Amino acid sequence: MAMERFQASNTLIDLAQYIVAKKKLGFPSTYRELFELLESEGYISEDELRTSKRLVFLRNLIAHEYYRISESELLEMVNLLEKFPILLTE
Repeated sequence: MAMERFQASNTLIDLAQYIVAKKKLGFPSTYRELFELLESEGYISEDELRTSKRLVFLRNLIAHEYYRISESELLEMVNLLEKFPILLTE
């Protein structure tokens, strides 16, 4: 379960990187900065920025194994990812 959420979060990051590069918005040094650039340029809302930052945090818990991610955190990731309909498929 965790790896599916990890991959979905990575897809969101990949999309953000693509937009930032394509629109020449800057050179972010962290994933969070990607979303800050998108928000400052009006591509995402403040709410989407907060959601993105939380997803990056939870994604990093999985990626770097800071500790075992809890079932409630995995569910939170699902709920946060649902705020980005571009990732949902029929």
